[in-house]
Formats: sequence, C-alpha cells, structure tokens
Amino acid sequence: MNAVRKASEGSIQGGVVAWLTLQEKLGRLTFTHVPNGGKRSRRVGGVLKRQGVRAGFPDLIIFGHFGCGVIEMKTPTGIMGDEQIEWEARCALFEIPHAVCRSLEDVMRVVNGWMGR
Repeated sequence: MNAVRKASEGSIQGGVVAWLTLQEKLGRLTFTHVPNGGKRSRRVGGVLKRQGVRAGFPDLIIFGHFGCGVIEMKTPTGIMGDEQIEWEARCALFEIPHAVCRSLEDVMRVVNGWMGR
C-alpha cells in the first residue's frame, strides 16, 4: 500500500519561489519572503518584535508595474489564523492586493492577473 504524501506549505512555496525567480529574471517583477514563523527563543522573539516583526504577516511580497501585492501561502486544507485574517483586512483597507494561494497554479493565476496577463 502506497501512502500519499501531502505537500507542506514550505514545499509548495518552494515551487512558487522557483516560478517567481523566473519571472524576476524576465524583468516582470521582484519579490521577497518574510520569514515570520518558526520556533525562536524568547530573547530572539523579543528582538524581532522590537524590530517590527508582526504575527500573521503574509508570506510573500511581490512588486511589479502593478504596484505591490501580498500572498499568504496555505496547503490545500490549511486555514488562516486570526492574525492572518487581520492582515487581509489591513491590506483591503489600503487597497493592497492580497491573495490566499494553495498551489503554484493559484499563484500563477493571481500574479499574472496583477500583471494584466
């Protein structure tokens, strides 16, 4: 019996980053990831908080001729936490495009839409 391995958010995002890197090399956009999660000591967590790290911030920031948009990556069954939902509302308030994507295909559709392609 073969077990079906579910893709992690990190593995999905790895494919997304490869595609975004290609788009960047073609001069269509630039992007970055904000490493906001993970286990840290209380001391390091305090330092990062003082430096402006905020819970729930979207995973990817994408800049292009369209301006700026943000993407929250999730697995196909992942749900957004309260802080992530708050960030989605903040983006809406400032008319910053925000998308929740669960696959490379989702990201391609969203980003190509932002680029008018």
